[in-house]
Amino acid sequence: MSHLKLFRPNEPAGASVSVADGGPAVIFAFTSEQGHKADPTASAVVERAQTIHSNRRCPHCQGTSVSPLELADALLNQNHKPIPGTATLVGFRCHLCLVDWPA
Repeated sequence: MSHLKLFRPNEPAGASVSVADGGPAVIFAFTSEQGHKADPTASAVVERAQTIHSNRRCPHCQGTSVSPLELADALLNQNHKPIPGTATLVGFRCHLCLVDWPA
């Protein structure tokens, strides 16, 4: 089994490093540009959360018992269960006065 050495602050600057099997150590350089790319779906998640938050009250009765209406197109996990938040949001329904409105 090999080990990846990331940082050892107590080691002198010129110390030699060797791996357990006696081979030479390999040094990997990581630049700040690697792995910091914006996720294109992150904006869709934020937009969905803002839509749900702005529609948390019924426009008809001002009730707070509101649930989102979604299409049956959610992504499925490995157990064939829908993944929450992946279905298309089409509207909202108030459970007090039974009014529906679009998203």
